[in-house]
Amino acid sequence: MFGRNLRSQLETLKDEFLGNDAGKKAVKKNVIAFITDLQNRIHTANQLAKQHSEQEQKKACEWYNKNTKPKIFKPGDFCIVLVADDDRKLFAR
Repeated sequence: MFGRNLRSQLETLKDEFLGNDAGKKAVKKNVIAFITDLQNRIHTANQLAKQHSEQEQKKACEWYNKNTKPKIFKPGDFCIVLVADDDRKLFAR
């Protein structure tokens, strides 16, 4: 496949016993190095996801508020105020 000969497990084991370079390439890194590398990659992915989330939140906020107008009230103006005097929303004054 892909123009290379496949190596069986016996060939890999033979190369390890004989000390050939091909066997060293097949040996994987130890568990501690793998876990450390995995933690670093997860941390980096988490940071990128947070940055992307912040950017998307800003875009959504700008899109949602693009047609809003500031509301300024002066003393004496009439307005409706909801007084939350009860835990039940429908019974508030």
